Amino acid sequence: MTLKDKIYDFVRESSHAELITRGIEDIADDFAIGFAEWYEEEILAKGDYNMIAKSKIQLLEIYKKEKGL
Repeated sequence: MTLKDKIYDFVRESSHAELITRGIEDIADDFAIGFAEWYEEEILAKGDYNMIAKSKIQLLEIYKKEKGL
């Protein structure tokens, strides 16, 4: 399920702005942590200098594609 799908499903099922805001924040936090862990484990730990040289936007797109987000 993509990040967009997760947010859409959460908003669709919620009726309170505060709850929606907290839920979206949780989704974003989980996504950010997942990206940071992936970067650390898959890029830095392996010393993949070709990947390290890529922009953060490029790395984010690679992460999303690999994770099906």
